[in-house]
Amino acid sequence: MTGIPCIHVALVIIGKKEKVEDYVVDWYTTRMWQLTYYDGIAPVHGNLLWPRVNRLGVLPPPWRRGNPGRPNNHARRKSQFETASSSNTKLSRMYRVMTCSNFQQEGHNKQGCKNETVAPPTKRSRGRPRKDQVYFISSLKFSCA
Repeated sequence: MTGIPCIHVALVIIGKKEKVEDYVVDWYTTRMWQLTYYDGIAPVHGNLLWPRVNRLGVLPPPWRRGNPGRPNNHARRKSQFETASSSNTKLSRMYRVMTCSNFQQEGHNKQGCKNETVAPPTKRSRGRPRKDQVYFISSLKFSCA
């Protein structure tokens, strides 16, 4: 497509013991290059003598503030259901219902609870059980029928 044979075609041409230069389009030959630049290249007038065109020049990129990406929580606009807190370090406790983690009662927390502290129930272990914790039921027998 370009007028110069690709490497695969060049290998076939070399395999036939012919010259690759014979298969190149005449525009890429040394003779055509010499004819093109025989008279030399005329100098171009300077930038001041170029004709004026009624177009804008190249504009600088638009100015933008900050780095790309999602802005942090304090710099972005709050949505309809978010509260604009006056403090940057503390969350608002407005409309918050305190719940005691000791007796699950509303109105106070565990620190202000007047009842005795109750031990929390033991948590179930997560993950795969160990080999020594696996119990096999030997009374069940399976048969392939």
